[in-house]
Amino acid sequence: MKLPKLASLESALGDRSIESLRDELVALREERRAYAREHARLVDDAHAGVDVSMAAAREAFEREAQNARTSWGTDPRPRAQMAELGALYAATLPGFAEALHAAVDGPAPIGAPDLSRVTRKERDAELARLDGEIRSRDGELERREIAAREQEVARDLADLEARI
Repeated sequence: MKLPKLASLESALGDRSIESLRDELVALREERRAYAREHARLVDDAHAGVDVSMAAAREAFEREAQNARTSWGTDPRPRAQMAELGALYAATLPGFAEALHAAVDGPAPIGAPDLSRVTRKERDAELARLDGEIRSRDGELERREIAAREQEVARDLADLEARI
């Protein structure tokens, strides 16, 4: 019985030795690990993080500003709370967000890992490609193991047939 996916694996990888397939698997797994490590932190994600942080700061400032209408006349804020409110206000200013986005796009600080410039879509596509290559080698090795067991069973059945 020929199964289409297994037949395509056999035709694509059938000329390689088991040792060659195992070596390719080791190399592909290492390549995938290295690629995932190299592209773990993306510029796109850092920009999204800035946007989320800015939105949270705006919400926090607006909440505190609403509280000021009702409580500040009777509950003077300590200096620490005023400093926090000032920081939240600064974070709501467009120039603050622009500065953070510029820092994300700039060079990494000395000794810090740089952000990857590939997009999430490009990174995920490359990881999927590597995963497919790994699956195909794993599948071909398993197909060969099953085929070897199948041949062994056929020999055992032939021996049994001869003895009966």
